[in-house]
Amino acid sequence: MEKKNQEIIFTRLFLVRHGLTEWNTKRKVQGIIDTHLNQEGIQQAIALSQRLVNLYPIDQIYASPSSRALKTAELINEKYKVNLQIDSDLLEIDFGDLANHFIDSLDIEQPEYHQKFTHFIFTNREKGTPRPEIPGGERITHIEARIKSFIEKILTKHRGQHIAAVSHGGLIKCLISYFSGTSLENFMPYWVDNSSLSIIDFYGDLPIIRVINDTSHINQPLHFSIPHVI
Repeated sequence: MEKKNQEIIFTRLFLVRHGLTEWNTKRKVQGIIDTHLNQEGIQQAIALSQRLVNLYPIDQIYASPSSRALKTAELINEKYKVNLQIDSDLLEIDFGDLANHFIDSLDIEQPEYHQKFTHFIFTNREKGTPRPEIPGGERITHIEARIKSFIEKILTKHRGQHIAAVSHGGLIKCLISYFSGTSLENFMPYWVDNSSLSIIDFYGDLPIIRVINDTSHINQPLHFSIPHVI
């Protein structure tokens, strides 16, 4: 007797970065420090919510417990009115001793780490230089464990559904790297802006990256990016 092929079920994950905060405009490292959306960030989240509801169904929303991500999720959910669940797996990376510092002054305030990170970004591809550990911060192994925990949750509880996850720039970059099959120890050639939308389709358990850093709903040009600490 011929064995029937297992049915493939599609699942869609919307990765949303929170809207703009004052710390974003000042280029300060936030990490797990709780900051809030500014007025522009609120308007960005409203614009994204309208774009989403015009194009896609959403069955469930997950959000980082940080105020900036939770407020973004709540504004999206005003359009959908589905279950919104806080999930600590979606927290931003803990940047330890780098938090509350200006990105542009890390070379002065954290010179040892800045030197190691600069060496890493310029030699990782050619020489395989490992990513330096964030002083006092979260380890790569812990970030990977959070990612695996969240994806297992999605594919166990919500298989075949459309799920939104409102999180942070650092973690979303790690998620995209993980989905692309790249080690988080390597340089991540991705960037996601505030209120950006990235979309991952799961063909069964296989992730397919469909969209990265879509910000067309806020109608602003892309600015030049520099490598960040994650």
